[in-house]
Amino acid sequence: MHRIEWEFRPVPEHLEEFLAAYGPEGAWVALFRRAAGFLGTQLLPATGRAGWYRTIDRWRAPEDHAAFLAAFGEEYRALDRQCERLTLEERRVDHSSALTPFHLAIPVRALRAARTF
Repeated sequence: MHRIEWEFRPVPEHLEEFLAAYGPEGAWVALFRRAAGFLGTQLLPATGRAGWYRTIDRWRAPEDHAAFLAAFGEEYRALDRQCERLTLEERRVDHSSALTPFHLAIPVRALRAARTF
C-alpha cells in the first residue's frame, strides 16, 4: 500500500466547506475515485496541533498514484486552486509505501510553483 499524508490549517470561516471538500465523500475523493488503485481517504484532526487536520490518501501502489497524476493532473491542479482559499497553511508530511518509506515536510506554497505533473 502507498500512503500520502497532508496537514492543513483551514480558514476558520470556511471550516465546514473545508471538511466537506477534504472528507471521505468530498471533491478530492470524487476525483481520486476516477483512477484505478485508489483505496480511500481519511480526514482526521492532527494530533497535538489544534486547528489542523490531516488527510491520509491510500493507493494500492506508487505507480497507481503516478498514473492518476498523469491522467488527471489538470483536474488535480484545478481543484487545488479552487480549494486554496479554504486553507491558511498546508504541508505534505508523509509519502510512503511498504518498500520505500520517506518523510517530507515541505510547505505546499513552495511546492505549487514546482509542480510538473
